[in-house]
Amino acid sequence: MTPEIHLPRNVEAEAALIGAMLIENKIIDSLPSALSVAHFYEPLHGRLFERIVSLFNEGKGVTAVTLKPFFENDEAMKEVGGIGYLAQLTGSGAGLIGAKDFAKQIIDLAILREVISVSRTLIESATDTSESIDPESLLDEAQSALEKINGTEADSKMAFSADACVDEVIAEWDQPSAGVACGCIPELDRALGKIRPTELVIVAGRPGSGKTALAVSYANGVARNALDPEDAGGGGVLFISHEMSALELGGRLIADTAAYSNPIDYSKIANGWLNAEERERITKLRNQMRKLPLEVIQTPTLTIPRLRGLVRRWKRIFEKRGVPMRLLVVDYLQLMSGSKKGRDENRTAEISEISRGLKQIAMDEQLGVLALSQLSRAVEQREDKRPRLSDLRESGSIEQDANKVVGLYSALYYHEQTKPSPGSPNFETKLFEWEADRAAIKDQIEMIILKRRNGASGITVNGSFLREYQAVRGLNSNQTR
Repeated sequence: MTPEIHLPRNVEAEAALIGAMLIENKIIDSLPSALSVAHFYEPLHGRLFERIVSLFNEGKGVTAVTLKPFFENDEAMKEVGGIGYLAQLTGSGAGLIGAKDFAKQIIDLAILREVISVSRTLIESATDTSESIDPESLLDEAQSALEKINGTEADSKMAFSADACVDEVIAEWDQPSAGVACGCIPELDRALGKIRPTELVIVAGRPGSGKTALAVSYANGVARNALDPEDAGGGGVLFISHEMSALELGGRLIADTAAYSNPIDYSKIANGWLNAEERERITKLRNQMRKLPLEVIQTPTLTIPRLRGLVRRWKRIFEKRGVPMRLLVVDYLQLMSGSKKGRDENRTAEISEISRGLKQIAMDEQLGVLALSQLSRAVEQREDKRPRLSDLRESGSIEQDANKVVGLYSALYYHEQTKPSPGSPNFETKLFEWEADRAAIKDQIEMIILKRRNGASGITVNGSFLREYQAVRGLNSNQTR
């Protein structure tokens, strides 16, 4: 006979977690994605968890009051005092501080209960003398049961034979290519390929090289493509800005959108130097842009857990609007904050943690991530100042985590530093020549594919950086769409 075992559980932790979720719904986004109804020892807590998450995913606020109608006739609820039990759960805010720890413990204890259950079954089978025992079969059963617990059974389902891999390729032939493309820089779309779900793409450059302009043009292009049912390269876009306000990004979006048909200088928009006709045009553009599935979040600091919560929330909102979120843009990577542990080690360790976190979000949430990154000053010490992978600032694992890396080079950025000084020999002649050279390179931007998994790297894409409009376009692309 198998001895009676006290199953590991912490019902109090379950109650505290449910209470915290009711007090602060946003906590749900920070909980481990693995947490499910099956992990709760107390079935009532499992049902409460399931209902809270379901209502939250529908975009509804969840409180003890809104939850009441769903559990008024629940027998288990009646046994613990009825609906008043919900008020008890929210009576203490203790769970708010340790919600993630409680969730982790609930999962761990559920795993231990599974291990005990499997062990019991094995003991009973191994000691059953009423029938012959096949030790090898028993071991196979034990291994299979343990694989279900630790997830390796799921891993084995991800293994494919060689012919199955070929079948996957063939099946993709007649399917639209997954991922997003901007459309406004066709040369880059061809060289880089679409930004596919699970991919982390880094765009790196020195200040003034056009990083934010490229990010805004790319994001705007993807969102515009989503309005065309025939275009498979569009989707909802979430744009995270650390340096620029919503006002500044709004001005850039207006200028970028206007550049498709009837351009307006960004400086006019930013400073309010607009005539009546231009104001009217912007008002019309604003009405068009209301349809764009593009959301901007301005935040000076952001951690990976907080970003994950924002992504999950906005994925639900985009889904309700009927346009799936397919691209996350982060401007820029070095302005994010790592965990205290990462910060305590060194800056490189912290950036590596952030890089891995962005890649994990791309994989877990099945979307593309476009993150901007600074280049180190080392590039300034070379004669050829075009970026290299080694120039990634505090690179750590950025190069390793990224599926694709694009380096930006603006000749104008360096040309500005060579402007002749008044009073220097032949100043007027040199200034005339300098201005002529400046006019020739003013709109040039080079987008260098420094890394591309499953594709060619080292390719340089020449584009147009329309500085007056803060818009990036293809070299020969038609600006109207």
